Amino acid sequence: MNPLNTLLQKAATQNQAAFQQLYTEVSPKLFALCLRLVNYDNEAAEEILQEAFIKIWNKADKFDVEKGNAMAWMSTIVRNQTFDRLRSYKSRPELVEETEYETIEYTANDLQPEQKLLYRQQIAKFKDMLDELPANQRECITHSIVYGRSHSQIADEMNVPLGTVKAWLRRNIKIIQDVMSDTDAYGLH
Repeated sequence: MNPLNTLLQKAATQNQAAFQQLYTEVSPKLFALCLRLVNYDNEAAEEILQEAFIKIWNKADKFDVEKGNAMAWMSTIVRNQTFDRLRSYKSRPELVEETEYETIEYTANDLQPEQKLLYRQQIAKFKDMLDELPANQRECITHSIVYGRSHSQIADEMNVPLGTVKAWLRRNIKIIQDVMSDTDAYGLH
């Protein structure tokens, strides 16, 4: 069984240690997703991620391992939370000032300064890697990772063969995983 699925199922029983381990495992990836969705606005991404993790904690019992994997389920919560926030920004004439305790330093106070630096470097590396991709491949990755579209939906939207979409995703997801595994934000490698 997928270890993230197991951790999320344990968190569903209000197991705080399992939830903390889940947070440690997935927060860098979910933060990168959130950051990309909010156009690299660190403060907004941190706030949205915190709200998303509150929802993940409160709704962990709704996760069904038979219907999918934990990372996809949590990514959907982060995406929906981000879209909700972006819609609320459009409906408000001005943004409310952020409070200091809602920053990454508050939500992840166990991170040392060098770990925070590694975390930011990892995010920058991810952004640079995406920027280096040809536009059509970057769009394909974005449709898949950010918007959660299926391979056939991407092929239809981009008007390219399904095999091309699958090849781009397979090749580039592997590159993303390799790049991201080189810099572990928590210094665990």
